[in-house]
Amino acid sequence: IGADIIAGFPTEDDAAFENSLRLVTEARIVHGHIFPYSERNGTPAARMPQVAPQVRKARAAQLRAAVAAEKAHWQAGLVGSIHNVLIERSQLSGHAENFAHIRLETKAAAGQIAPVRIARVTDGQLFGQIIEASPHGR
Repeated sequence: IGADIIAGFPTEDDAAFENSLRLVTEARIVHGHIFPYSERNGTPAARMPQVAPQVRKARAAQLRAAVAAEKAHWQAGLVGSIHNVLIERSQLSGHAENFAHIRLETKAAAGQIAPVRIARVTDGQLFGQIIEASPHGR
């Protein structure tokens, strides 16, 4: 699951922030676009009580760390599994049906969908190998 989360929206108290943090874990958010709120003059939110900028930044950092932890857990669970991957233009990477980005250990034809076994996670990146069809059709 992916989500956009604003940290430090006006009137966000500690309890509201904790709810956002808990949501990352409960919903298993692995793709997060996290950013601190920034006021825009003339908007209704700009007239509301503001959260201090340093608190916004700290909360955004905590949310990013929580998403990173969820992503690492999710990626570790994918090792050894097989996914159909749409090979991208680089011919060295693609995306699976679950939107996992997978780097390939050998080039493949761009635009093809290939079965890939995820071999490992290194520095937050999944690596996999295309599974070649057996000569006996198995």
